[in-house]
Amino acid sequence: MTSVQRGAAETGSTGSTGSTGSSTSGASDPAPGSPAVVAAPTTTTAPATLPGAFKPPVAKKRPAVKSRKLSLRFCARIAVSRKSLVVGARGPVSQKVTAGGLTVPGLRLRISGAGVDKIVRTGKGGNVSVNVIPAKAGILRITSLGRKGCNTARIGAVGSFEPPVTG
Repeated sequence: MTSVQRGAAETGSTGSTGSTGSSTSGASDPAPGSPAVVAAPTTTTAPATLPGAFKPPVAKKRPAVKSRKLSLRFCARIAVSRKSLVVGARGPVSQKVTAGGLTVPGLRLRISGAGVDKIVRTGKGGNVSVNVIPAKAGILRITSLGRKGCNTARIGAVGSFEPPVTG
C-alpha cells in the first residue's frame, strides 16, 4: 500500500479533495496495486457583487450647550492660561470656568492680590479674558463668587530685581 492509498483509506474516499468532500471530475478509482493519481480539483467561482458606492456614517449632532441646571450640581473649576506675570507690565489672563464638564456662563470671578482687585463675569461659553497689571510681586488669586468653587486658581507676579552695580 502506497502513501497515497493509505491517505485515501484513512479519509474514506480515493478521489476527494479533503476539504469539500466532492469528487474530482474525470477521476476514476485506481486499480488495486497501482499508485493513485489525484487530479487537481476543479473550482467554479460565482461572479463577485459590489455593494455600491461607499457612504461614510453620519455623526449625530450634539447640542452646543447642555442645560445649565445640570451644571448647578457641581462645583466650579477655574482654569487659567498663564501661570506668571511681570510686575508693572500688562498681561492678558484668560480663564475658563467649567462645572461637571460643562461651561458656566455668567459666573462672577474675583482676581485679587499683588496690588490687583477686579471682579469680572464669564461670557456665554464660560470664558473671560482680562488685562491685568500687577503693582507688586506676589500671588494673584482667582476665586468664584456666588458659587462653590472646586479650586482657587493662582498666578505668580514676578518682580524684576536689578542688583546695585559698584565699581
